[in-house]
Amino acid sequence: MIDTLHWGIIGCGNIAASFAKGLRDVDGARLIAAASRSAQKAARFSQENGALRSYGSYEDLLDDREIDVVYIATPHHLHMENSLMAIEAGKHVLCEKPISINSKQATRMADAARQAGVFLMEGMWTRFIPAVEQLQDWLSDGIPGGIHLFTADFGVQFNVDDGHRIFNSELGGGALLDLGVYPVSLASLIFKRQPDTIQTQVRMHATGVDELNTMLFDYKSGPLAVITSGSISRTPTEAFIAGKKLSIKIHSPLYCPSALTLFKPDGTSDSYEFPLEGNGFNYEAAHVCRCLRKGMLQSDVMPVSESISIMETLDSIRAQWGLRYPMD
Repeated sequence: MIDTLHWGIIGCGNIAASFAKGLRDVDGARLIAAASRSAQKAARFSQENGALRSYGSYEDLLDDREIDVVYIATPHHLHMENSLMAIEAGKHVLCEKPISINSKQATRMADAARQAGVFLMEGMWTRFIPAVEQLQDWLSDGIPGGIHLFTADFGVQFNVDDGHRIFNSELGGGALLDLGVYPVSLASLIFKRQPDTIQTQVRMHATGVDELNTMLFDYKSGPLAVITSGSISRTPTEAFIAGKKLSIKIHSPLYCPSALTLFKPDGTSDSYEFPLEGNGFNYEAAHVCRCLRKGMLQSDVMPVSESISIMETLDSIRAQWGLRYPMD
């Protein structure tokens, strides 16, 4: 039985800081070190976030024998490269979403982890938020009469120049991979599979990446899903599951909701609150720790096989737009 799992973080940006904060609320987890290509940035990050040491290279962190598991918090286009480095060093890996740029990369990562005998999971933190866990329980019990429609949106207004990662093709930019992955992953959670057919509309930014999109998923069993994401306008960022007899609203923000409303056949509704303990990132970190203590090499909540399937869906969407990245 592993008493304390020792973590390292590769990449020292905002998402890494949020994860480090969440990790402090996880029993039996300790942040040992953080690494950046800038030694000064790594040192500052480690001091601010309670890491014992810092490294000015990713390779030096991966050589640290005290570290058991690494959180990859670099930009999308580096997820495969950095994860493979960690896997080759014998480290378990939690890689921030999206797991990769495309399904081919995700498959390569999964194969490498399997061959090395290490754990790999996509950091889709939404799956482990208490409200979403309750949603999964309701779905497991079954929605009477079935689900007819799922709608979800995630729109943020980025007031940044074209060099920012959200608009930069060389960094895997675009609304779909940065924001749309959340509702697409929710659809995968709800329907337990990927859509049979996909129709899309898109508005492209001047830099050649998507800035606004709408997707219609058709499941041959009957349900439809309508998903939008965008980087130029703010939207409600909520989701709705419409069933024949029951419907469920996932309150904003859908990526980290703290409330659900259940709409009943008689026209009444019940709302449920699920306050967060910590900042939310603690839940996925705790899940990884539980998996590792059980000797699991894949999560049973966010398995790598599902992450690959989701990336295949995102690949299909981008193919309709003709959006290819330099690393595709």
